[in-house]
Amino acid sequence: LYVMNTDGTNVQRVKRGGYVSDDFAFSPDGGRIAYYNCDYYECAIILASVDLSWGSVITEKGDGLPSWSPDGARIAFTSYRDGGDAVYVMDVDGGNQVRLSSDDSNDLYPAWSPDGKRLVFVSYRDDNSEIYVMDSNGANQQRLTNSPTSSDRSPAWSPEGREIVFVSYDYKTGSTISIMGADGSNVRQLTSNKYELDCPSWSPD
Repeated sequence: LYVMNTDGTNVQRVKRGGYVSDDFAFSPDGGRIAYYNCDYYECAIILASVDLSWGSVITEKGDGLPSWSPDGARIAFTSYRDGGDAVYVMDVDGGNQVRLSSDDSNDLYPAWSPDGKRLVFVSYRDDNSEIYVMDSNGANQQRLTNSPTSSDRSPAWSPEGREIVFVSYDYKTGSTISIMGADGSNVRQLTSNKYELDCPSWSPD
């Protein structure tokens, strides 16, 4: 796990040790990081200061993909604790962990809308990886994409909440980054190549 300036300078390693450290997310105030850490078979979400002067485990084994609520009070995440990936939400200290997605299929990649009222996520409930949206309490789960020949994943809201960027992967043609309205309308493809693309992220402006 590293941090750097937005121009690529001042690259610093902030996490040492562990078998895997990824799925990181800055808190809205920029002072903390939530990330997935796996020390061999002990894997969980860690909450830490950016300089790692302190840190603590806030979930159990098998949890990852943390996403901060805009007010910094809650974290949405994916958990495998019930035998399949599902979207959960918890207080920032790890308390009050509640399951939000209700389908038996795998649900992944939760991301908060800028107003904190909705979560976009990825689900395999229709025999394919598609992007869904739901209220922040788990209600009104709705499908946004319909891509029978490709796998849609890694959704992220635009700063004003009107659009969602995401990745579509087709094993024949590769992956592309696309953008759509928050209701799934007006899909536009932004890239065109056969390389592996993933995890697009909006700048604050």
